[in-house]
Amino acid sequence: MLISLNKFFSDKMMDLSITKIDRDNKIPHILDYINKNLSKKLSLDLLSSIFYINKYHLCHLFKKNTGFTVQEYVIYKRIMKAKELLSQGISAVETCDAVGFGDYSNFYRYFKKVVGKTPKEFFMQ
Repeated sequence: MLISLNKFFSDKMMDLSITKIDRDNKIPHILDYINKNLSKKLSLDLLSSIFYINKYHLCHLFKKNTGFTVQEYVIYKRIMKAKELLSQGISAVETCDAVGFGDYSNFYRYFKKVVGKTPKEFFMQ
């Protein structure tokens, strides 16, 4: 089974597309849950309780099947959603809240790290 991981990186980074799943059918469901709940708090404890899997085993399976840690995946998905919202003209503060970052400083730091521009610079382009 193949999983499309979506476009994770900005123009400067390579796209990641499809990764093979090693007969574990929980990973597609976990990815789907994360993608649908980006605006909510997502933690390993929460995911492990929802999918009835030990959080350490979850980390191992997730990394093995996607090449990313759960936290890396969540951050990149949130940043990609933030880029989409900023492109629609939504302010950086509203975008920060809409994509589930706890505070603006974390959002700003991760956005600049992933995209290579600040939210304002991205918005102005």
